Amino acid sequence: RMSLLSRWDNDSLPSLGTQQYSEVHGWYDAVKQKEYALLCSIDSIYFFDVTNPQLPILCDVEAGRSSNCRNRSIVTYNNRAYAVADQGNSSLQIFDLRYLPDSVQKVYDNDSLCSRAHTITVDTLNARLYLNHNKRPHPQNGQPITEAMTVLSLQIPESPVYLGTLQP
Repeated sequence: RMSLLSRWDNDSLPSLGTQQYSEVHGWYDAVKQKEYALLCSIDSIYFFDVTNPQLPILCDVEAGRSSNCRNRSIVTYNNRAYAVADQGNSSLQIFDLRYLPDSVQKVYDNDSLCSRAHTITVDTLNARLYLNHNKRPHPQNGQPITEAMTVLSLQIPESPVYLGTLQP
């Protein structure tokens, strides 16, 4: 059995039909011993301090490059949050979470590796980021190409490097 401990809602958020949100991800700051929820909406990412689950505190809001995205996806790795969206002219965004609960810092917003992706996953053991159903410009001619899965290195967490693609 589960009990609702709290609820956050903002009636002024834009929606697509009845949808306002697409994904939530948790992150624990071991240094400050705080828990956070990263909530993806159709136009932004909301960063909440949920250390006290009965009283979530909105810490920051960061807009996605594209609004009206039915699916925005986010993961965390080494005090960074990596976000993508699967509609419009989007990008790969990276946020530095070390400044929470005061704020987050956007440290990367670029569409050269990702202009649109459905979901994003991270391999923490090998420092790799996987962009699923990723669309990106071809590095030589700029024409859009779609890859089943794009693999990026996160050896330098704020500067992802293209490693290759996995095709079905």
